[in-house]
Amino acid sequence: MSIRVPLSTRTSGGALCDRALVMLRVLTQFGDYAPLSFALDTGAEFSSIPINKALENHIRFDRSRPGMVGGLLGRTQRYRGSMHVLIAGRTHVWPCHFLQTPVDVGEDAMPVLGRAVFREDYDFCMDDEFVTLTRRSWCRRWWRRIAGSLSRPFVTCREADDPL
Repeated sequence: MSIRVPLSTRTSGGALCDRALVMLRVLTQFGDYAPLSFALDTGAEFSSIPINKALENHIRFDRSRPGMVGGLLGRTQRYRGSMHVLIAGRTHVWPCHFLQTPVDVGEDAMPVLGRAVFREDYDFCMDDEFVTLTRRSWCRRWWRRIAGSLSRPFVTCREADDPL
């Protein structure tokens, strides 16, 4: 099962920076699902939801597991938890950090879909128009092994520390 979502057009500093935004349904404290737009971020290890967005959407999180999280722009308070997400009728439970966002960020802070566990459940690919999410299954894994062995003579593989 694959789902294709058009990329969101965005310009930053004069450069075209299309991004993958996906609408996910996240379980609320009332037992229903709130639609929340997430940026698919291959550089993020964990998914995260700003605390103000979680509160707005009645998404429950546990404040008993505080900590700090850091990134490119500094450090902030986080609460480690999980989120229950509904995709195409299937419920997933993924780790999630609930983040205290700086006051000056305001509404620009948006939820981020990180790699942890999400990559175990879905493959994703971005081209010039779409992000495609494909549910991983035993059949897909088997097919990828076969296709990988057939394409090996035509593909150059490098280690992460080897120059391209």
